Amino acid sequence: MIENLLKEMTIREKVGQLNQRLYGWQVYEKVNGRIELTNYFKKEVAYFGSIGWIYGVFRADPWTNRDLNTGLTQEEAFEVSQMIQTYLNEHTRLKIPAFLTEECPHGHQGLDATTVPVNFCSGASWNPGLYQKVQECVAKEIRTTGAHVGLISALDIARDPRWGRTEECFSEDPFLTSCFTEAAVRGLQKEDGHPLVLAVLKHFAAQGASMGGHNAGPVVIGERELREIHLPAVLRSIRAGTSAIMAAYNDIDGVPCHINPFLLWKFLREEGGFEGIVMADGCALDRIAEHFGDPIRAAEEAEVVIVTFGGSSIREFETTFDTNGAALSGSNEMTSGENIDLSDLSVPDCQSELIQELAKLGKSLIGVVITGRPVIVSPLADYFDSLLYVGYPGQYGGEALANIIFGKRNPSGKLAISIPDAEGQLPVFYNFRDTDFNENYLHLSGKPVYRFGYGLSYSNFALEYSEVSLEGKQIIVSGTITNDSTIAGKEVIQVYLKKYTNKWLPRTKILVGFDKSTIYPTENQQFHINLSISELEFLGLIADDLLTVPFIVQIECAKQIVRFRYDPTNTIFKKISD
Repeated sequence: MIENLLKEMTIREKVGQLNQRLYGWQVYEKVNGRIELTNYFKKEVAYFGSIGWIYGVFRADPWTNRDLNTGLTQEEAFEVSQMIQTYLNEHTRLKIPAFLTEECPHGHQGLDATTVPVNFCSGASWNPGLYQKVQECVAKEIRTTGAHVGLISALDIARDPRWGRTEECFSEDPFLTSCFTEAAVRGLQKEDGHPLVLAVLKHFAAQGASMGGHNAGPVVIGERELREIHLPAVLRSIRAGTSAIMAAYNDIDGVPCHINPFLLWKFLREEGGFEGIVMADGCALDRIAEHFGDPIRAAEEAEVVIVTFGGSSIREFETTFDTNGAALSGSNEMTSGENIDLSDLSVPDCQSELIQELAKLGKSLIGVVITGRPVIVSPLADYFDSLLYVGYPGQYGGEALANIIFGKRNPSGKLAISIPDAEGQLPVFYNFRDTDFNENYLHLSGKPVYRFGYGLSYSNFALEYSEVSLEGKQIIVSGTITNDSTIAGKEVIQVYLKKYTNKWLPRTKILVGFDKSTIYPTENQQFHINLSISELEFLGLIADDLLTVPFIVQIECAKQIVRFRYDPTNTIFKKISD
């Protein structure tokens, strides 16, 4: 049927199917209390004779200039979706319905939708299972409107916190990001006879590694860095069954991602076996032509214990935007988002002054950092009795925050992105290559003030016992963790690997597994983390000769670090001391 349809289509009809150029919020208007399809939409249909994709029909924000009065409620959205499909059925030769695509950076970006934590916040939960359930709810809200496709940032790795879109990243780490990427796909596309919505994952690839943290800036990295850091999440998404992948605005070593044969063909199609759709981002192809011719629980688990202060990604309706939705000008109160790249990550002066004045009162002070990226809090940390780093926790964030502050919930988040002490240290991601260079500066340590994987709890945990063994093609990490306090809590056991090789410089360590469990007071709980050699090879985290060379497995839990060295001669793991 599809082959016959393609043979019957004209070139213009095929272009109409593939060219997602319609801004959906421009296809309808409210007139005297009624909703009507616009002449703009009707002319587009008449010209192409076929419309395949319509972007953002139900989006409501300052860029679209749709608000509570001019935008669509969920009930109205479904009505408009039916109007669109009916019109296409009645006014096109082949009667092909259109895919309606919607953004879901913090839940469905439309009226009446639930606002959930952004990726920067979700990654700190170290709970991809919970994130998957949240995305199932997001998918249901999207389908309720009559839309079919969800666009979600799930491939970007946060390597420079100056980048304005850090809020869209799960982590600075490829493995942790991959776990959440898979959860995004399985949540949005959960099948009950057919997928809830089709997932489009963005951005492919290495957008988070731009020079200077500039949005859509050039990326200068080699193939090894690309494969080890930025591509594992892509492979994981393919295996999870993602329907589509969106190319990134940036170039890599001078070749734009949208026309990069290594990325789009060799890696994605030949190596990854991807058979889905590759979608262009916004106006990227036009630019190339120019140049070359349960939301509360989700928020609670992301709170990291380390006066509310920080920043905002809120766009004002006075803001002006580029054609792709990036902010061009507007309120200087915006501190995160597309095109909001910063050279200064400090807390704003007015907030800093307020904190210092409040500290003079001599009362207990709790700091709550609301932000879409790491900000430099070390100059103010001593003023606080405790510090909560909450990101953008969604519409139920206030309730989650109150539950934690008043002891109804125990914080269990771990940082998914390292927090610098000063901009001059950048980058401070944990998985550097292990060389002899001095990481410190003359007047400043090179270490982040709060490292990847760090986070406190009201409970006191202890790693009582641990061991590592090899069973076939699996590394088994097991042990016992104890809660020595009177408060139940959740702890994350983190497993890292460091490989020794004479082929290239290894990284200091790479995350290869983790487990998050609830441990009750005085309880001893066992954990087992299975590391599949083939899985690690598939994600590009190790080479295929892992078991022929020495390497170290490092277990981090409850402020403790335990290391085991693998002996390839005897194929055993031996515990080592520092």
